[in-house]
Amino acid sequence: MASTATCSLIVVTNAHDHGGRPPTLGRPRTPVDQHEHANDQELQLPCRLSQKRRKFTPEYREEAVKMVIETSRPVAQVARELGLVEGTLGNWVNAYRRENVGEEPPLTVDERARLREQERELRELRQKVAFPEKVAAYFAKDPR
Repeated sequence: MASTATCSLIVVTNAHDHGGRPPTLGRPRTPVDQHEHANDQELQLPCRLSQKRRKFTPEYREEAVKMVIETSRPVAQVARELGLVEGTLGNWVNAYRRENVGEEPPLTVDERARLREQERELRELRQKVAFPEKVAAYFAKDPR
């Protein structure tokens, strides 16, 4: 994996010296600014500008997507394990699903039972939430 470069940003912390404006991110200091900005903080933040764009082979992408689909693990978890950006892996998974509609294996009996149970639980929770909302709406009505 490529090393991460850092970029410097100045956080202006002395709001009263800046016409009452709130703290902001500023430009790098020049020698003239040194005295005026003595209390400001310089932050070293990760900078992706100097990083080269990584390229992945189709085989690597396919294996990463299979890890998500076949194990039913969250995209974020697999992306962390592989050192990928979550959005990148998510895009790969979505593209795979669009290209392979209907090819995913049907649900097993256990998965169907679990799905029915979760749908029932969701229905009950929605009803529990809906009742207090209706009560609150009733009491919030204007009595006129």
